[in-house]
Amino acid sequence: MYKSTLKTAVILVIAAWIANSIFAQVADKPVTFCNPISLDYGTGRARRAGEPVVVLHKDDYYLFVSGAGGYWYSTDMMEWTYVVPTGLPIVNSPPSVIIIGNTFYFTSSVRPEIYLTTEPKKGVWKKEADLSREYGDAALFLDDDGRVYMYYGWSQIEGIKAVELDIGRERCG
Repeated sequence: MYKSTLKTAVILVIAAWIANSIFAQVADKPVTFCNPISLDYGTGRARRAGEPVVVLHKDDYYLFVSGAGGYWYSTDMMEWTYVVPTGLPIVNSPPSVIIIGNTFYFTSSVRPEIYLTTEPKKGVWKKEADLSREYGDAALFLDDDGRVYMYYGWSQIEGIKAVELDIGRERCG
């Protein structure tokens, strides 16, 4: 009888330990989570960071998001410096950024323009080109051969389209 009681107690302890391990693992994986990167929006407004674009230039990461009123840069992706740009209309639409050499090019879905800067940490931008129209969900793409394309389209019917851009000319598209 003693062996049977001891065996039952050992089984119960093992079962309790397994159950505790299972419930502890479930508790370690919360249903909701918070972005671990704490960004300073510089304005005290609600934190909104939609459609992020990150580009790497000279060991610095640059983060652009829609509706932020600016952008950030970081060397380690932990500590971020907020930049309020001049000459760059940051709007509530997805940004698109590419780098050619030392020049950053920026566009968004609702502004039919391309802007550029060679000093992104200073935040001084200028308009480089007017596009022939607005391009929904615009995404700039620099191909291996140096040609620049803008992919666009937010229609489920028409699909994704592309247009080649000649960055540097007065008019693109």
